Amino acid sequence: MSALDEHLTQPWEPNGKMATSHLRRRRRATGRPNCRIVRYADDFVVLTDGERDDVEALREDIADALNQTAGPRTTRRTTARRRTPRTAPPR
Repeated sequence: MSALDEHLTQPWEPNGKMATSHLRRRRRATGRPNCRIVRYADDFVVLTDGERDDVEALREDIADALNQTAGPRTTRRTTARRRTPRTAPPR
């Protein structure tokens, strides 16, 4: 999974498109999604504030990144999309 880690964390590296909170706010303000990978054991979850089309594009991007390695694959059966309600940030 290290190839996937590198692929998905690259935007968070210095000078990346999601490296600072200012850049992430600007992306949201212009309708572009932000995403973050959360790993546990040999599984992962990708969190995003994008719309359905953004999520599908991200899923395809992840599948392409995994297919370039000899590692795990994604399938429709094991891939789930969940919408969570937006809540106000804590005060």
